[in-house]
Amino acid sequence: MDEYLNLTKPVEITDFFISLCGALSEAVFARYGVDPSGNSYWERLSNFLQSEIQAKEIGVKIPGADLKVELKDNADFKRRIQQNLRDHSAKLVKQAHAFCDEVVGMTRAQEGVADKRVVLILDSVEHIGGI
Repeated sequence: MDEYLNLTKPVEITDFFISLCGALSEAVFARYGVDPSGNSYWERLSNFLQSEIQAKEIGVKIPGADLKVELKDNADFKRRIQQNLRDHSAKLVKQAHAFCDEVVGMTRAQEGVADKRVVLILDSVEHIGGI
């Protein structure tokens, strides 16, 4: 998880879901060379933030490709995202569940196994500092 989160700063549940789905998205693309429904999770998140929260509330343009880096390394950007996502956490979780369902469906189709299981192992979670 240290590739997706700054583990020395407090982590909110929305940060955790974003990091988890971003990591899953990148792992799926690395394995199959394709994203579920043609969009990476970072692109979907960028679209979600712009449609549900609206970029003007955050005060910056949200670039899909750079979103991962901004969330990890730009503390002010991350703080604004966290503040704005607090009222939208249920929608974000619902979107994360839908994305994971798509990943499972795509994996089953790519592997040609209708009941294929997908396992996501999260490492370094124990290093999270703060809350």
